[in-house]
Amino acid sequence: MKKVIAILIGTIIIFSFHFQSYADYHGHINDNLINSDIGDSEIEEIRLELISIYKDSKEFLLEAKNKNISFIELINEKAYETYKMRQMISKLYNGISPNIVIGDVYYANVPVIKQSTSNNCGAASVLQALYGLGCQSNVSGSTDNSKMATLTKEMKIKENGSAYVYLVTDALNKYSPNYTYSYYGINSMNMNQLKNRIATSLQFDAPPILHARTEYLGYYNGHQSGHYIAVGSINVATNKITVKDCNYNDKYRGTFNITLEEAYNALDSYRDERFLICLAH
Repeated sequence: MKKVIAILIGTIIIFSFHFQSYADYHGHINDNLINSDIGDSEIEEIRLELISIYKDSKEFLLEAKNKNISFIELINEKAYETYKMRQMISKLYNGISPNIVIGDVYYANVPVIKQSTSNNCGAASVLQALYGLGCQSNVSGSTDNSKMATLTKEMKIKENGSAYVYLVTDALNKYSPNYTYSYYGINSMNMNQLKNRIATSLQFDAPPILHARTEYLGYYNGHQSGHYIAVGSINVATNKITVKDCNYNDKYRGTFNITLEEAYNALDSYRDERFLICLAH
């Protein structure tokens, strides 16, 4: 059913193209990584998917550069982690595809937490997601503020700065050892795919995080900012999403209902790259 040879040829062609396109970030491509036997043709398909998703992503290139690995090496790492998550999800579903959701409402127990500084919404939203996962105790600190301080330091959030998306994702993966999160640019999915990624993540108590532009969310009344916002639930029948906003400003902090279209538009910003951070699948 799966045309392994065609997939492998396509993989080599695309890998070669990207080696030239991203020469500034690539070291020598290890043939053992490309031809690795860590999985079957599904691994190759996932690699192709991820190349398509990340081929133009500045965030992905920055992650590879800062971790001192090549574009292809990072693709391989994420492909293998995605493969493992899909296998786990399939087993839990008893063979049902991980991209299929069943029922209407998916939710996780995500609390509203106030970010401890005006610029550490990344740390706060990670802590909120970890509460949903039941992993908050894995973070050093006896209070939410002290836990956020730990996360803020690990994410290297400087004064008047913000957290890189890949570091937010890394923090989630560090403290939730049973699951793997990844980040997906909105330009790699349509609205229905966004809904499915959010729903699947919530189905496994892994709260997603929107890397949003707030001016596209109704409850912000046009206020412009970049902001990390944890998702608490989604109704896939009505396309309604509940978010748990950690904003430092009392006006914008709390539980709010938005539409799927609002969420999509908040990520589909002309200003810069925006991402959904969710379960890798």
